[in-house]
Amino acid sequence: MRVRRLDPENGAPLWSQQVELSEQPNRVTGVNVSAGSAGRLIVVVYYDFTRDPAPPELRQAILSVNADNGTLLWQTALSRGASAQPISASDGSVHVRSQDCLNPPACTDFIPLVSRMSAADGQLLWSVPAQANLLGVRANDLIVNRFGGSAALAVLSPANGSDLWSQELPTTSQLVATLSIPNGDLHSVRQSLVNGRTRTQVDRRMAVDGVASWTIEPGAPTATVRSPLITRIADGDVLLTSRMTGAEPDQVGVSRPLLARIDGTTGAIEWLQNPTVFNGRWLTVRAINGATGSHQWARSLRLVDDREPNTEERYALTTVALNNGFIGAEHQYAQNYDAPLGSPALGLGSLTGVSFDGSALVENRSVDARGLNMPQLQRWPAPSADHGDILLRRVGTEDPITALGSSTEVVIEVEGNSTAAYAGIVIGFASTEDGLKAQLRGCEMVFGSGTCPTQLGSSLDQTLTLGASALMRLRYEIHDPNFGPAQANGGEGARGVFHVDLPYDYGDADLGNNLAVIHVALGGTSNGFE
Repeated sequence: MRVRRLDPENGAPLWSQQVELSEQPNRVTGVNVSAGSAGRLIVVVYYDFTRDPAPPELRQAILSVNADNGTLLWQTALSRGASAQPISASDGSVHVRSQDCLNPPACTDFIPLVSRMSAADGQLLWSVPAQANLLGVRANDLIVNRFGGSAALAVLSPANGSDLWSQELPTTSQLVATLSIPNGDLHSVRQSLVNGRTRTQVDRRMAVDGVASWTIEPGAPTATVRSPLITRIADGDVLLTSRMTGAEPDQVGVSRPLLARIDGTTGAIEWLQNPTVFNGRWLTVRAINGATGSHQWARSLRLVDDREPNTEERYALTTVALNNGFIGAEHQYAQNYDAPLGSPALGLGSLTGVSFDGSALVENRSVDARGLNMPQLQRWPAPSADHGDILLRRVGTEDPITALGSSTEVVIEVEGNSTAAYAGIVIGFASTEDGLKAQLRGCEMVFGSGTCPTQLGSSLDQTLTLGASALMRLRYEIHDPNFGPAQANGGEGARGVFHVDLPYDYGDADLGNNLAVIHVALGGTSNGFE
């Protein structure tokens, strides 16, 4: 197995080390790398292993690697069931989940274990039977959530794995995450079923016994609040990000973000933001590891055409103002309306962190030309100071377009309301399912300044420049390769999408209004030769 560390500035390898596993796998099924403490990386390799004459066994190798140069410090092989969930304590020791076979050699029955391995050589210091999720550490103490039977939040001793304290949770409550406070207290976030609704509760628990000193439930009492995440702000406050489904007249049944800043000492809500959904905008604002107090991650999902069950996904970086929770402009990174095979836009981005300048480090898996799902490690640029709103719309009615012949004309407008002129805006057209083609025939500036696309007659994506408060009008000829004389497309016709894509670092007020969906039904008259 090869482990590499890349320079976050340019992706160049800082070091590369090849490690031989102590056991020879029959088949490797997964690898996970996470940051440990004391300058280490923790690598977990999941694999199948055969020890004749016993049947194949599910195993995992836990490796501790020097983060500075990639030197292997130690590796330990264990049986596995669920994911290892390795958590490194402050001294470099590692806690993991594993299991013990009760009926060798068949090994059809197991007992789940939580184990601690030595920072020096990876030897097992102790293993205790526990069906639990590992949530974090408090210095060298291990924080776990026991499940199966009565659920409980517990803190285990680093000496032998015994309970320092354990607090049983309500049967309708699910513990999601905990954060350790320097004085030994914990912040925890739970999801509970209250009066038939899912609710989110944030607690502060005492270091000595885990009793809650306060509990707060952000969001309207009649609403559903789910999918909570918490992160700590520099002054000790807690930032909660979640989703709320409320009953406001214009937002009935709509899931939208709920953000709250909570005083870490008293539990008082300092501010709460629950922005409404507009223009089909589904915005998720999430705190992520490695972020500063204001750079947060947003994933946007929009309905781009209410005639068909089509969605359009975009990944974006945005900001949250810590003094009032205001969500800033979105910075677009990828879209999926007509991506070619092998395009990063087809991938599912896994954000590994946001640097202090706001640039995003991403593992973006996508299908390559051979059909393989390959990872791409990328750095997405930080947002710049330039922002505004770039609006794309079709001129005239939004009804389906009907016309005689194999082509027809469509006029669209691109309007800019930005802080400055901006170059590098891409205008394009996509018709993935129906194969419509759009050729640029003309362009003019209605008001303001700008530079039109230069390749008249082209059906390719082109770039334009739009000045502040400017309006550009473009004329396209739409062709339907499936056209046949004396017939028209059935229903509402073939579908296509005009789109304006902004430079990565430009901040757009609403990434949902730079798309325009058209439906075209072209027909003709008999020419006597059908």
